[in-house]
Amino acid sequence: MQSRLAALALGLLFTLGVQSVPPARAQNFQTISVGGGFSEGQAQAYYAQDEGFFAKAGLTVKIQQLQSGSAIAAAVASGDLQFGVGNALPVAQAYARGIPFQIVAPGAFLYAAENKSQFLVVAQNSTIHTAQDLTGKIVAATSLGGLDQMVAETWIDKNGGQASSVKFIELPQPSMVAALTDGRISAAMMQDPALTAAGDRIRVLGNAYGSIANVYYQSVWFSTKDFVTKNPQLTRKFADAVAQAGAWAETHPEQAAAVLEKYTKLREPKTTLKFGRTLDASMVQPILESATRYKLVPSPVVARDLIWNGR
Repeated sequence: MQSRLAALALGLLFTLGVQSVPPARAQNFQTISVGGGFSEGQAQAYYAQDEGFFAKAGLTVKIQQLQSGSAIAAAVASGDLQFGVGNALPVAQAYARGIPFQIVAPGAFLYAAENKSQFLVVAQNSTIHTAQDLTGKIVAATSLGGLDQMVAETWIDKNGGQASSVKFIELPQPSMVAALTDGRISAAMMQDPALTAAGDRIRVLGNAYGSIANVYYQSVWFSTKDFVTKNPQLTRKFADAVAQAGAWAETHPEQAAAVLEKYTKLREPKTTLKFGRTLDASMVQPILESATRYKLVPSPVVARDLIWNGR
């Protein structure tokens, strides 16, 4: 009888113990909101969510998708998001205006020689063939004062043109092909999926994104200095999770493509980008130097001032 009671008691304790584990573990999870975009270079959070890297780090992550880097930056600055992704230019612009953003993790690399998804383009039958031909012309960018305008200006000046004579206007990607073929603009900064969808209606004029450096971060993850100072362990968990997610995507390109399509509707047989593992200020500096040259920041910003020190 005693042995039977002991067995029953042991079974009851085991049952109670098993049932009590999930709530206890769930209470240890930290909930954060993260901003994401619609390109492969901004996809680490999607990989981390679907492949469990956030969960393994003890993070419950709510991902909000926003259409532009400036919208993500504004949401991070207001505290609606704890972390956001975008290129380093809006981070530097905000920093120079007194909003102390900190870059906490690298995103994707841009290798100039391997770039196949974003170019300065013209209509297929355009008479424009050189940077000099753009003198006095109209060029479309996704955002005025953004990275795509800056790299176009850099490419024009480096290739014998005069960027100061070019008028830049803002157009959404889906509208650029029609504007080119109708002659309303002379050139445009286009990227996938719109670039591929344009087919033979356009031709590449130049690899503008490769004009500022042979390799640099095309995206970074950032937060506010106040948040990372108060939450260093959480920030480290987040940074480690997105780094692991990027490494996973590089070794599982077909599976990563399926996750990318789920979140962004981009259809590719496999992903192609490489992602950083640790922060390197030299991979941010080329953007900041061009931003200073073209007066896209009110005062010079040094990359090391933007990099979170991990404490």
